[in-house]
Amino acid sequence: MNRWFAHEFRSGLLFFAQPLPTTWTTIAHDPDKNYILFHLNLAGKAVIRLEIRIQAVGQQVSQVKFRMILTALDQETNAMAVETIREKLEFILNMLTDSLKHYCETGDMIS
Repeated sequence: MNRWFAHEFRSGLLFFAQPLPTTWTTIAHDPDKNYILFHLNLAGKAVIRLEIRIQAVGQQVSQVKFRMILTALDQETNAMAVETIREKLEFILNMLTDSLKHYCETGDMIS
């Protein structure tokens, strides 16, 4: 089942040290396969493809696999060092991991 949903967050701040809007669009969502695919547009400066897969590995234990691909859309983003981009993506993944873990354990979203 595919659902299209766009919402704006200020996560552009994480990448560009300024509060640029980021639009998150849900491209695919298949709850039966525990799969979701997002497209993030960071104010036209970059796009990120974010895939999330969740798999049970034991009783009340799951494994989550994230895959992120960043594509630069302007010269400023293209000039960023690979290590800087890697660090920023890892920070986002850690934030997402903590948020997802909290939601799965409590049923509440972190505000």
